[in-house]
Amino acid sequence: MGTCTTLVLHLLLAEASIVTDTPWCPKRCSCDADFDTVDCSLRNLTEVPPGLPSFVRSIDLFGNEIRALRNGTLVGLNNLYSLRLTGNKISRIETSAFRGLDSLNELWVDDNDLSIGVLEVSLFGVIHNFLPSLQILSVRNNQFALLPHSLQPMTGLSFNQLDFSDNHNMCEAPDG
Repeated sequence: MGTCTTLVLHLLLAEASIVTDTPWCPKRCSCDADFDTVDCSLRNLTEVPPGLPSFVRSIDLFGNEIRALRNGTLVGLNNLYSLRLTGNKISRIETSAFRGLDSLNELWVDDNDLSIGVLEVSLFGVIHNFLPSLQILSVRNNQFALLPHSLQPMTGLSFNQLDFSDNHNMCEAPDG
C-alpha cells in the first residue's frame, strides 16, 4: 500500500472513532465512545440534551442558544469531569442544577448573560456541597461588575484556575 493511501486510511479510521453512531449519543451531537465525550457545540440547542448516560466524562455545549440550567438537567452524570457551557445565553441557573456532579473538575460558563445574583445562589453558595472536585472555574465575560462576598465559602477549595476576567470593570463589593 502506498504512503498516500495509508495516510488516507489512517485519517478515515481516526475520523470514524471520533464521530460514532453510539446508541447513547444525542441527535445533533457527535460522540467519542473511546473517551466518553459528547460534543454538542454550535448546534443551536436550546437545552442540554436529555438522557445522557452516567459514564459520560466531558460535555461541550459551546455556542448554543441555552438560556437556563434547570434542576435535574444534569442528574445522573456522576462521572462528568468537564462541562463547557461557554458562549450561550444563560441568564438563569436553578439552585440545584449542579447537584450530584461530584467528579466535575472543570466548569466553563464564560460569555453568557449571568448576573452575580444568579451565581451567588446557584454556584458560590453550594460549591462545597455539589462540586467538591472542582479545580477550574471560568465565569469570564458575564454580566457583573462586583466580586461578591459570597466567594468566601470557596476559600477552603484549592482551584488551579479561577477566572473572573472581562466582567465589566469588576471590583470587590464594599463591606456592608
